[in-house]
Amino acid sequence: GWPPGPNRGPASVRPVRAPYSLSARGVHRFVVDYRARFGRSTVDHVVFSAHNAVVDVPRRGSGRSREWTYERGRFAPLGTYRRSRGAGTVDLLAIDLDAFAVNLGGAARRLRVPDPTSRYVVVGRNPVTKAAWIEFHLENEDGASGTLYTTLGGRVMDSSTADA
Repeated sequence: GWPPGPNRGPASVRPVRAPYSLSARGVHRFVVDYRARFGRSTVDHVVFSAHNAVVDVPRRGSGRSREWTYERGRFAPLGTYRRSRGAGTVDLLAIDLDAFAVNLGGAARRLRVPDPTSRYVVVGRNPVTKAAWIEFHLENEDGASGTLYTTLGGRVMDSSTADA
C-alpha cells in the first residue's frame, strides 16, 4: 500500500498501475492485463521492448491476427493481417518468469554485449521447428549484438553473437 502522508487519508489513495518495463515484473503485468482485455493467454507472438509491447492476437476462426500495442497499461489496435499457415500460438502462462529474469539479466555477459543500449525480447515460435521459444536480443553503441534463444521454461537452446 501507500503510506498516508500529510493531508492524505484512505479516500485519496487511488490504485496506481505499476508501469510496464522490460523485466519479469513488466511481463507479468502485461500478461495480467492481456488476459483481462482479451480473455485468454495465447498469442501469435509478442515483442517486449523497453517501454512497450506489441502483440499479435489471433482472431478466432478467421485465419487473421490483430496487432496491438501495449503502453502505460493500455492496449491500442495497430492493424489486422493474415496469419501464417501452421504458425500456432504461444501460451504466455507457460513462461517461467524467474528463468526469464535470470536470462534477461545474464544475456549481456553471456552474449558478450557490454553496456547494451538496445534490448528487446520476442516470445513466439521457431519458424523452422515451430517450437515455442523466447529470443533475447541485445545491441550496444559499438555494434556488438547478440541473441539468446531459450525455451519458455528458460533452458538455453542456442545463441548467436556479432562482434563490432
